[in-house]
Amino acid sequence: MTIDKADRKKTNPLLSALLYYFSIIFGYYIVKIIYLQIKHFKNMRKIFLSFALCLITTMGILTSCSSGVNQKDPQSVAEAALKCYDNGDYERLKTLVNPNNTAKIEEMDRMIELVKTFKEEHPEKASQSETVVRVFQDVLEEYTGRTVTPKTKSACVRFDADKSPSIVIVEQENGMWYFDKFK
Repeated sequence: MTIDKADRKKTNPLLSALLYYFSIIFGYYIVKIIYLQIKHFKNMRKIFLSFALCLITTMGILTSCSSGVNQKDPQSVAEAALKCYDNGDYERLKTLVNPNNTAKIEEMDRMIELVKTFKEEHPEKASQSETVVRVFQDVLEEYTGRTVTPKTKSACVRFDADKSPSIVIVEQENGMWYFDKFK
């Protein structure tokens, strides 16, 4: 199975924001309608309002926490990892790591602490986010160089770039792709 540009799905951030605000507004009007129906029951009204507030908050949090990364596409995961690297956002990069890979999670935690300590000790040298132009080249199996298939466990995503890293290694588990390392 090859992955063409037409097959890739990217989440539009504007669409995500609109869905988030729509869910808030929709939730508000549902709460308002039900509130008008039960407004003469004071205790029930308090319980319902508490429940409705929790529900709306949960909907908002779940909507805003979606990473926008198509984890079924190795290129999407690699692009997100490179963006995190360029911005120095290692917390977000950690979310792209396989949650079952505890050694990698611990490595990322150490990296986050190291970067945090460096920024505190040397605020003048703290890196600013950079814009690095990278052009996608290909996705191939890491060790064999063959085309990626559903059975592929590890892939090498290559980019043509003027600055390192330009190669991202991603791993697949249960149909989902996760960041492994930069080369």
